[in-house]
Amino acid sequence: MVKTKIASPTGILQDYIHSFELREVDTFNEVMKKPCHGSHEVLISLIIGSNRPMFKPISKHISGFNCDDVKPLFSGVIGVQSNMKGFFIFQGRYKIFTIQFQPIGFSSIFQIPVNTITDQFFDAKDLFHLEFEDLHEQLHENITFQKMVILTQNFLERKLASNQTLWKSEAIRKASNSLIYEPNAYSMEQLAFHSNMSLKTFERKFIEIVGIRPKLYTRIRRFNQALKLKQYHTELNWLDVCVETGYFDLNHLNKDFKALAGNPPASFFKNTPPPDEDFSHL
Repeated sequence: MVKTKIASPTGILQDYIHSFELREVDTFNEVMKKPCHGSHEVLISLIIGSNRPMFKPISKHISGFNCDDVKPLFSGVIGVQSNMKGFFIFQGRYKIFTIQFQPIGFSSIFQIPVNTITDQFFDAKDLFHLEFEDLHEQLHENITFQKMVILTQNFLERKLASNQTLWKSEAIRKASNSLIYEPNAYSMEQLAFHSNMSLKTFERKFIEIVGIRPKLYTRIRRFNQALKLKQYHTELNWLDVCVETGYFDLNHLNKDFKALAGNPPASFFKNTPPPDEDFSHL
């Protein structure tokens, strides 16, 4: 059973943070697997308490990914993921606070190129040192979700205010929004033109700020839309999911699931059925 509380950012952070989420997990001592599949978003997940999930890779040989480096983390930075890496294993009770970033959010706030963390996991204290550790300690102090959100938002606003180069991300923010809200409206050449860049420069800046190429970003985002739609609307068949999320046909959907989740849709859901999850919004 998973209880999830969600809060949206306010003010200036709305362009940089997608949401703040608190998950309270109780597997009743059963083993629960959460797949680490292709994902277009950067996350920071902070464990509140002593229980940490383990990570089990699907293989010891995943291109560009060192499975031996993934230890149980109290504060994990999870970059954009271009393929299936493995599973987080839960058994018992867990409390996890997550910051979910908008496409340009992580690079704008922390001034770290996102392509340097793509397909990787990091301990937050290794990237941010003591300043983030202080925030994590405050979140441990048995406070409400609302207080967690306020503390985290204040921390991120201070980091954002210290960044003198936000203008460099503005064109990519507009382009990524176009890919989110109108994915088939513009070609890459048109997005580059409207960004006042050559195609080569546009793709290079997009990779640096968002983490992956624009076309791959669109592909992974569509896959995650299909995945969530099926998770939350189990009554839909896969053809309905195709129509709702912009896939050409079932073969197109199957191809993306195999590439980004390791299995076709039916097998993926059979092997890792989503847990029961209750949502509430702040």
